[in-house]
Amino acid sequence: MNMRILLTIIHDLIMFGLSFFSALWARLDFETAFLLTNELWKYLVLFSLTNISLLKYMGLYHGIWRYASIHEIKSIVKSVSVSTLLLLGVFFLIFRLENIPRSFPILLFLISILGVTSPRFFYRIFKDNLSKKNLEKVPVLVVGNSASTENFIRFTKQSENSPYHVSGLIGLKETSVGRRIHNIPFLCSVNSIDSLKEKLKNVKTFPQRIIVSDHNIKPDLIESLFVFSKQNGLALGMLPRISEVSDYKDLDFSPNPIVIEDVLGRKQKVNDSEILKNIAGKTILITGAGGSIGSELSKQVYRLKPKTLILVDNNEYSLFKVSSNFKKNIFSSLTDIKDTEKLESILAKFKPDFIFHTAALKHITFVEEDPMEALKTNFYATVKICELCLKLDIPKMVFISTDKAVDPTNIMGASKRLCEKYIQNLAESSSTTAFTILRFGNVLGSTGSVIPIFEKQIN
Repeated sequence: MNMRILLTIIHDLIMFGLSFFSALWARLDFETAFLLTNELWKYLVLFSLTNISLLKYMGLYHGIWRYASIHEIKSIVKSVSVSTLLLLGVFFLIFRLENIPRSFPILLFLISILGVTSPRFFYRIFKDNLSKKNLEKVPVLVVGNSASTENFIRFTKQSENSPYHVSGLIGLKETSVGRRIHNIPFLCSVNSIDSLKEKLKNVKTFPQRIIVSDHNIKPDLIESLFVFSKQNGLALGMLPRISEVSDYKDLDFSPNPIVIEDVLGRKQKVNDSEILKNIAGKTILITGAGGSIGSELSKQVYRLKPKTLILVDNNEYSLFKVSSNFKKNIFSSLTDIKDTEKLESILAKFKPDFIFHTAALKHITFVEEDPMEALKTNFYATVKICELCLKLDIPKMVFISTDKAVDPTNIMGASKRLCEKYIQNLAESSSTTAFTILRFGNVLGSTGSVIPIFEKQIN
């Protein structure tokens, strides 16, 4: 048996024995209680061993005192209730309760629970206070009134590894102001966030960040928090959902940063799946399938159950990564779009119904330094793909362009604008292939976007 478990059992045996004597002493004088205990020692042992057996059956001795909670109290109450009733029944059958104080069972019940639970919770409080002294924690404000708020506060108080100290709360309702959770006050509500700066002057430690714990918070309130935090030099984060705490990196219950999409101030565009039904059962080819746009497009097209999805990319790792998302009806080709002969062999073999042309050089800096490569990849390769579409009677070709093609001020935008002009002219004379142009704005998180660079610098 584990030494800690053995010591815990010995502790409980002693506490149950002392509780038996104390229950008699509370009702009788010390000498009478002592003499009566000597006469009833067999029943004292019965009471103690019954409790130990029941608590062991309930798994109490596999728990850790450092994390004693309401679960332990419930187990102890159940055990003491059963053992007290059992003892009362034995006394009635043997003594008819003669010479036994009528209040003894009630006192025994209460003193036993208090005697066994108190050391556990005093130990927990001691360890909590000890861990606080050993760490310099980051002061934070927590937003929310939900159970996750209470869980996070409890976590910061109990965990030795928690880097946070909650110095105040921000409620979602005005009625929360002035109330407390684990003695942490609600300083204001999200709707009156502007008044928080003045109230923070009375806080002992000025917070370094705001953490949103309630996932039901409205987007406009997140935007208010975002603006306030940036104006006052605070970081803003959100706790992960319980379903997201799944691997070791999340076991520290760390908040995730508020991403830029949360404060766009507008809803994201959602695809209308009804108008995309004609993709089902068709052969689709996507160039640049390993890129940020191409990979997401590949996933969405695959959900529409095409007959065959052909993925073309010249980056081996990116192509492998996107291909691993799919199980069947997939053909992956490690091909440079400038390789016209190879592209023609692929198109002739599969005869795709649709081509989504996303492959391009997008990094403005590199394109500015090597404009000829941009023209070869972005323009010349696109021209050759269009010619192959006409030659092989491909029904539809979608060219993914960029908003930088509008009055272009750099080589990348100019190369895309050149493609658009060419495709627009070609579309007017084409009777076999339908050519379509789609412009994307700044794709947040894409490999060509500046947002990830800013995020890295800020972090």
